This record gives sequence, C-alpha cells and structure tokens, in this order.
Amino acid sequence: MVLAIVPVEYGLGREATVGLLTGCGVALFIVITSFFTLTWAFDKSTKVFMKAFTAGFLGRLAAIVVTLIVISRVEWAHLATTAVSLLAFYGLLTFLEIRFFNAVLNAMKDNRLR
Repeated sequence: MVLAIVPVEYGLGREATVGLLTGCGVALFIVITSFFTLTWAFDKSTKVFMKAFTAGFLGRLAAIVVTLIVISRVEWAHLATTAVSLLAFYGLLTFLEIRFFNAVLNAMKDNRLR
C-alpha cells in the first residue's frame, strides 16, 4: 500500500490519495471485524454461526455501500479511487482472512489452540 501512495499522490493528487487510504482502511476494518465475529461464533451452535455469518455478510455489504455513498457526497476524496482500492484491498484481505481462518480451525481441531 505504501508503494501505491506515492504514484497516486503525484499522478492523481491529494483527493485520490485520501480515497486510496479510505478504501484500504474500510477494507481492513471489515475483514478484521468479520474474522473476529466468525472466530467467536465457531464454537457456538450451527444456528448461531450461520446468523453471525449472514450478519457479517450483510454488514460487509452495508459498510461498502455506506462508504461509497459518503465518499460520493464529499469533495475531498475521489469516488473511483476509493471504490477501486476498497474492492482491491477487500479481495486481497478476504483471501488472507480465509487462509488464516483455515489455519486457526486446523489448530483448533488439533487442540493446539484453545
């Protein structure tokens, strides 16, 4: 991300840099909260886990939509830069979240992490 800030700052300006950082920050917040929610719900019943999973999915969607609506109404950030960085970082971080969550689940199965 740090490597992307310099070219965006000089090529597109301050508003694009703010959009880049906003998208990255929101994506990071979404992935961290969903990981901890699923980790918490893993030991619960299937019904509770599925409710947490569904609420997490809807929460992610709502956070993305609200972020894009707010950014579209302000003048200090580019909507396109925010949307591209949000979706790009969200995709990357979701992939890493799934890999990390699988490692945690395997550790829980082996009773190494309880």
